Amino acid sequence: MAENGSNWKEALKSEATFKDFITNYFKEHQELSGSYDIPSYYEHYTVRLDSHDGLVITLITGINQAGKNESTALPFKQTEKMSIEDFRK
Repeated sequence: MAENGSNWKEALKSEATFKDFITNYFKEHQELSGSYDIPSYYEHYTVRLDSHDGLVITLITGINQAGKNESTALPFKQTEKMSIEDFRK
């Protein structure tokens, strides 16, 4: 969204403008993805726009464990559906 500069900040002020902004973003990009990773924890997310469900957010989180004898916890995957207006708020 960086290529749109501060347009997203202005779009947040109006439900209709924000819906147009998000719709246009996902016309140009199939999904928005990112991650956060520190030595003990990680999360990866993807967001896509679905015509029936609104925004579909998938979050995968896990714990990074080091050592030969430690068992590694399986990653946790969560999917949430959210309307564009709920996301704006």
